[in-house]
Amino acid sequence: MNATHQKPRQGERLAIRDMGSIPLFPASWYRFGALSEIARGPISKDLLGERMVAFQTSSGLVSVLDARCSHMHSDLGNGRVVNDCIECPFHQWKYGIEGSCKNIPCTDVIPGFAKQTVYPTAVRHGQIYFFYGPKPLFDLPFYFGEEHTNFAFSRTFTEVVEAPWYMISINSVDFQHFRIAHDRRLIGETQIDYPNPMVHRAKSLFQVEGVSWSDRITRMAGGSTVQLEITEWAGNVILARATLPRAQTFGMLFLEPQSSQRTLAHIMVLARKSASPLGRTMLDPVRTRIRALLIRRFLRSDIPRMKGSYVQPHTLISQDQAVADYMQLLCKLPCGGPA
Repeated sequence: MNATHQKPRQGERLAIRDMGSIPLFPASWYRFGALSEIARGPISKDLLGERMVAFQTSSGLVSVLDARCSHMHSDLGNGRVVNDCIECPFHQWKYGIEGSCKNIPCTDVIPGFAKQTVYPTAVRHGQIYFFYGPKPLFDLPFYFGEEHTNFAFSRTFTEVVEAPWYMISINSVDFQHFRIAHDRRLIGETQIDYPNPMVHRAKSLFQVEGVSWSDRITRMAGGSTVQLEITEWAGNVILARATLPRAQTFGMLFLEPQSSQRTLAHIMVLARKSASPLGRTMLDPVRTRIRALLIRRFLRSDIPRMKGSYVQPHTLISQDQAVADYMQLLCKLPCGGPA
């Protein structure tokens, strides 16, 4: 399905039906943390209203489980890895990567309840991801037509946004905010399509009109226009591709809702790998670091503006039609959670 959003009459009221409710934690992929965090043993964290633990076997397999032991709810993150199992620190019950209990020191009988909820897990570019649900509804996303092995990745940085998670994802179609927050003037019409029911993609062409140092660097290094393509999977996984006449930048955001009014945005910046080994060793880290600096400045102009914000259907105007359409899509997303 495709849609083209034209400029409506100024100030026209937007008539839309009740949008329903948006899941606080959509069934999607989320970032657990860096793979290096579990190099010395299991680590537990509070994520999406759950206590989760990640650990790694001697062969390199990674598992994300419910961190509360099925016996007496001791935190498995305080345990250790023994024979490729995570061992509870309280009574040394051992669980395999699939969540089932493998050994109880005081008995040979394994009760039926002795198992942990396990979350589908993926590891990419040194990061651990998990799907918040019993079975992935889609593979860990990447850019259409690209292979992640062809890219160099920056270090992940995290921004705290005091707003619902969807206020970050609707930025791709909030055309009013681009001019105000980013000094970007929309040229022509934004093309919107839905490659599948879980994906929303918007393509826009902007004129870079800002006078900040980052905008001056952008125009000098890349050009004065930017084709921005933002692809969003389940709303919380955002893949942005900015194409300028002389440069191209890729950015990935994984949104982690902490409450109805607080969101963590975990962000990585990508650049195509250099052709030579020396370039991959020396040049690529510098390129991704500079791009990350520019994108961080770009995103930080949004954060204070979004504090305390949310969407009400009855206050949207006709210029917000793309926002309303996107919000209705988010209302159809399945809720995430353990099995």
